[in-house]
Amino acid sequence: MIEFFRRDAVHLVWTLGVILGLPLILLSLTEAIVRLHRRGSPIESPLRVVRNLLVPALAAYVLLAHMAEFDSRSFPLQVVLTLAWIFGLHAAFSFLNVALFAGAHKGSWRARVPNLARDLVRLILVLVGAALVLSTVWGTNLAALVTAVGVGSVVLGLALQDPLGNLYSGIILLFEQPFTVGDWLRVGDTVGQVVEVNWRAVHLLVGGTEVQVIPNSVLAKGSFGNVSRPSRQHSETITVRFSYNDPPNKIKRVLWTTALRTPGILEEPRPSVAILTYTKSAVRYALVFHVADYAQVDSVRNELLTRIWYAARRHRLQIQTRHAHPDAAAQAPLSTEDLRLFPQLGLVRTGGIGETFSRGAVRQYARGEQVVAEGEILSGLHLILSGQVALTIGDGVGEVKEVARLSRGEFFGEKALLGLATSNVTVTALEDLGLLVLEGEQLQALIDQTPRAAREIGRVLEARRKAVRKARVNARGRLPIG
Repeated sequence: MIEFFRRDAVHLVWTLGVILGLPLILLSLTEAIVRLHRRGSPIESPLRVVRNLLVPALAAYVLLAHMAEFDSRSFPLQVVLTLAWIFGLHAAFSFLNVALFAGAHKGSWRARVPNLARDLVRLILVLVGAALVLSTVWGTNLAALVTAVGVGSVVLGLALQDPLGNLYSGIILLFEQPFTVGDWLRVGDTVGQVVEVNWRAVHLLVGGTEVQVIPNSVLAKGSFGNVSRPSRQHSETITVRFSYNDPPNKIKRVLWTTALRTPGILEEPRPSVAILTYTKSAVRYALVFHVADYAQVDSVRNELLTRIWYAARRHRLQIQTRHAHPDAAAQAPLSTEDLRLFPQLGLVRTGGIGETFSRGAVRQYARGEQVVAEGEILSGLHLILSGQVALTIGDGVGEVKEVARLSRGEFFGEKALLGLATSNVTVTALEDLGLLVLEGEQLQALIDQTPRAAREIGRVLEARRKAVRKARVNARGRLPIG
């Protein structure tokens, strides 16, 4: 009788525990998941596994084992206990993965661990967990199981030679670590960035839009290049052909200066230019430059080649003379419409200096090019025929302040009227730019022929000087005291 009441009391305790405890636990987990979701916490995912899978499995085990009193070796109870083990291991692995790798800082050892290594560790833990389940729940003899698996693995290995070969090759690459996620690889004619490394293959992002999958065995057996090592800096070479009529030293200077002023090209190591060879129709030059990362190569090369074309036009250099012919349009005089943009300078008067300019005298700049640097000696008065420029100054702490914007019909470089004067601003093209530059004797002839031009240039000179002084005062006012 006492034993009967004791058993009923145990049943009552377990029943009350399931009836009251299960909803309370589920409610608490739900509330925690909602709060974690609002904060964007990665712990939310493994906690959902606990709420949706592990807790119901444990409740089912309690129901069968302690309330329905199923035998510990009964099949339904073993199935439920197996599921509880599986869900528990799944939740534990999820918590471990979040604790070790979620939110890992870029460059830390946790961020550098490849997916393949995580998969291998996870596989080992799953096998250990499976062995525990088979041993404790199903009472399996592990020694006999290992023997059976050993015999079966030989047959399975013969049937899965290619997948296992990729897995083995992936393990070799994992330990050698010839590359990591984020590196750029050259495999044959393909160059791409490593975005994933798994047990079967390496995924390369090619061209920014296509993912190419390369089996691990191909990389392990063949050869490939890692353009991100030993340094992420990358050197690139472009070749350009110029006419025999163009002086080599002038070409080298123009190419070197253009490269150094192109965004993305490093100042150290400095660009270099050399003659490669003489062909029947042209001289081939090689321009070597360096970028901080291979990912920048395409955009920097495009910008550099664009600026080389503009620089060659400005300096009267002929690119690719094999099929080139004299540009008759360049020899034609500037149109009256262009010269009328500057009525204050009197360029359209008969016999005036405006009649001496041809279209070949127009200097062209690409958007983003620096026309004049602050502190640079001015070559002359720059008249804007097309496009727009920004006049800026440095405030001494790395910030740039815009002084003015000039467009078609305006001019800059007015300090050239004073002789060998240096620019107190940096002039940058905001869009493709066409300039007519009055230098030396031309500028002096303009002043002699049109006195009001000197007055206009002097007025602009004084206005710009005041604007620059005001900008410098405002910039100093922003600097921290002390």
